[in-house]
Amino acid sequence: MSICHSIDRPKQRKNQKKGWDATVMRMKDKNGCPITDEEAKIIIDYLAEEYGK
Repeated sequence: MSICHSIDRPKQRKNQKKGWDATVMRMKDKNGCPITDEEAKIIIDYLAEEYGK
């Protein structure tokens, strides 16, 4: 499930873990994505594994 955009959006990108971290934390801290720091870490780890460079 996605609140702000479709799940296809991250599937279109490739990024290293550092890049995914910056993206997810920006969504959380600046865009108001309602996730905890623990959830952010899980998301970052998943994105880096599945959509890493």
